[in-house]
Amino acid sequence: MLDPQTVEVVPRTSQLSPASGGETIDRIVGFGEDGFGELYVVDLDGEVFRIQTVPPVPTLPTWAASLLAALLMAAVLGRRFESGRPDQS
Repeated sequence: MLDPQTVEVVPRTSQLSPASGGETIDRIVGFGEDGFGELYVVDLDGEVFRIQTVPPVPTLPTWAASLLAALLMAAVLGRRFESGRPDQS
């Protein structure tokens, strides 16, 4: 049995809204998983809904972000030292 003090409960009800108009998920009676790992919800009315995840926003890995920052800094410094002395800006 799970200890309720060690489990974080995250409400997801608002995220489970059908994409098609007019349908609602009423009184969930079951869950299922197909051979591809897709999750489904069945409600009391017999409607079956597939749970789709929203793809994450792509982000740069830490090493790529650091490299990009270093390249940008080198470009800025390179412009300031082109004349052989630091720019006064």
